[in-house]
Amino acid sequence: MIKIFGKFREKPGMTKYLSMPAVWALSFGCAVGWGAFVMPGTTFLPAAGPWGTVIGLAIGTLIMSAIGVNYYCLMRRYPGPGGSYIYANKILGHDHGFICAWMLLLAYIAVAWANATALSLIVRCLFGDVFCFGFSYEIAGYTVYMGEVLLSFGLISAATLICIFSKRVAKWFQLIFALGLFLLVCACFTAVVLHRGGISGIEPAFAQNRSPVMQVLGIAILGPWAFIGFESISHSSGEFRLSNKKILPVIIVSTITISLTYIMLTLCASMAVPDGFNGWGDYIKALASLDGIKQIPTFFAAREAMGDTGVAMLGIAAFCGIATGVIGNFVALSRLICSMADDEIPPKAFKKRNKKGVPWFAILMVAAVSLIIPFLGRTAIGWIVDVTTVGAVIVYAYISICAFVLGKRHKKAVEMIFGLIGAVISVLFVGYFLLPEINTRGSLSAASFFILIIRSILGILLFRSVIKRDKTRSYGKSQIVPLIL
Repeated sequence: MIKIFGKFREKPGMTKYLSMPAVWALSFGCAVGWGAFVMPGTTFLPAAGPWGTVIGLAIGTLIMSAIGVNYYCLMRRYPGPGGSYIYANKILGHDHGFICAWMLLLAYIAVAWANATALSLIVRCLFGDVFCFGFSYEIAGYTVYMGEVLLSFGLISAATLICIFSKRVAKWFQLIFALGLFLLVCACFTAVVLHRGGISGIEPAFAQNRSPVMQVLGIAILGPWAFIGFESISHSSGEFRLSNKKILPVIIVSTITISLTYIMLTLCASMAVPDGFNGWGDYIKALASLDGIKQIPTFFAAREAMGDTGVAMLGIAAFCGIATGVIGNFVALSRLICSMADDEIPPKAFKKRNKKGVPWFAILMVAAVSLIIPFLGRTAIGWIVDVTTVGAVIVYAYISICAFVLGKRHKKAVEMIFGLIGAVISVLFVGYFLLPEINTRGSLSAASFFILIIRSILGILLFRSVIKRDKTRSYGKSQIVPLIL
């Protein structure tokens, strides 16, 4: 065996190794990845314009902070690995815990996949066809090159080794990359603002396709997509070195810094327009016909303000976001899978940890599956990521219900209020994404619906398998679980 795996044991004690900055880095880094650099041009500005996006993200921050309060209430009472899976398991029953686990598995792994394959996309836009070599083929309109597949392989392999080698090493990588991401975005935003002479006068303030109110709501309801991963710290709550009282401030700071990152990059994208375009609106409409730096407005803005130095700074920031997305989600996934293995949902081998307490087998299996994904191309990954939003919203609904039940059980009015708010909002989110009649802009594509159906069928088959192997008769008691699947 490789020496870094150490001497295996089933259940080593959890070590307290995550400081307050490290907890923030894990939460922030899991949520902010490649999307923060491309969404301003592809999603935010076309949907709501610069100031519609700012207001919508501010509202989204409040919504996700309310969900964060619910996580805080549950983390405080149920510290340890497993997060949402354990909370639903303990409060609502094993069946509901299974639903949360199944939804979270694809959510976290899809975000990791999206970041791992995004590295080649960023390199393609910044440096051209450097990695476009070797055997190639096309999937859903996207050309996959063997060189870019190998680039993704390298990132996944590096993240796997970092996570397995030591929890503390992974912590320091996550902290350095998360700080680098946020500080470099702040520096680029400051440079763009100074170059332009301020942020006042950005026009038009909103997009021209819908009323400003609907534009703001359209961005606010994207909160689950933009913030997925901020709650990943719940899977490592038993490894915190900070007191329970400090968890909530970390969650709030995380949601604020996540939102600020999106806001700063969106304003950057709206403040720099290439020659020949009459404002950011014309520029955004023409993105599909452009190439190179101009294809990504955030990078074009950095170059306009600071030249090649700006491109390099934002390029490093994008790499930091991609790296934190892969490392952070590998950490969350390994803890979740380990916790599930304790209940014998996956095989017992997934419980194995090395002498440093790292669930090495779970990480290796996640990495092995992830190595297949770069062959599918970016378009297919986009469909998978769309489906993760639905799963995350369902988990947020469960967490809010758990917080409400717990608040009612302990007669805590504040917990009941936040739990009710989170549950209502989550139900509205699910309707927005799954019912085209409500909003065609927010509904899933046909391909995403197809993937959702496959995922549901696999979930039903796995659930039936769990029931058959259940010796304690803990599963199969709720009729609503098969219905949800």
